[in-house]
Amino acid sequence: MIFGYLTHRRTGPGSGMRVQDDGTVELNVDGGWRPITRLDEPALAELRDAVRASGVLELPEHTPAPPNIHDGDTAELWSDVDGRALHARIEAWADEHPAAAGSRDLVMTLSRLVTAAQAAGQR
Repeated sequence: MIFGYLTHRRTGPGSGMRVQDDGTVELNVDGGWRPITRLDEPALAELRDAVRASGVLELPEHTPAPPNIHDGDTAELWSDVDGRALHARIEAWADEHPAAAGSRDLVMTLSRLVTAAQAAGQR
């Protein structure tokens, strides 16, 4: 897997998306993964570069919430870019949490790439 994330919300079901090595993008729907599009090679290369640049591969297995944040979602992150396996959990996955910044930017990059793939009609 190039990158995947899943949020666990305190107030209801979370959301998530993941991209497999072959470019298949899956969306978490009702606790299950459903294919929604496919990224082409340039988009996959951009996503791999974004994973490397984001700092997520350096995250510890668990990052607690900072003392100043008392609420928020928990995020699980996965990647195996460059053979560096990542499975990390970040509590209070919010803009204010320093450990969350790289992964939140990465999710926005993924969303942009998926939107472009869907607009191009890639399946």
